[in-house]
Amino acid sequence: MSMAVTSVVARPLVDVQVASSDGSPRRLTIYAGAAEASWAKGGSIIARGGVRYPVAFFLPDSLRYVGEPEVVSAEVSLANTSISGGNYASDGPYGAVASAAGVVPDPRDPALRWVRLEFQLMSAAAPMELNYQVRVLAQPEAVGQ
Repeated sequence: MSMAVTSVVARPLVDVQVASSDGSPRRLTIYAGAAEASWAKGGSIIARGGVRYPVAFFLPDSLRYVGEPEVVSAEVSLANTSISGGNYASDGPYGAVASAAGVVPDPRDPALRWVRLEFQLMSAAAPMELNYQVRVLAQPEAVGQ
């Protein structure tokens, strides 16, 4: 069984001009939002034993990138989940791990490049509400219009 993102709500992005250590201009864009992940076929079950389920999605408010950013960092955290009945404390940790982001080609049109967030859900009770933040530092000309 696999997990999938069923909804994403982007918060207003922060997009500012900053300077690198040598004084040259850079563009810092901070994306943030909330996502819900659930079992790909629906339902609400518990996966046990530290199993990791890979999840990925394109950020809905991503700027279009024409060049490669210098720095991309990502954080994903568990905001809410519902576990009812039984004692699941001994089943290992719950949450999001191994978060990473990158600017990758759109599978529908490889000429377009967007920010894609990837992470793994551990011992997932579904559905899960998650918060995310992705920071992209790029030269100004790396961001398309």
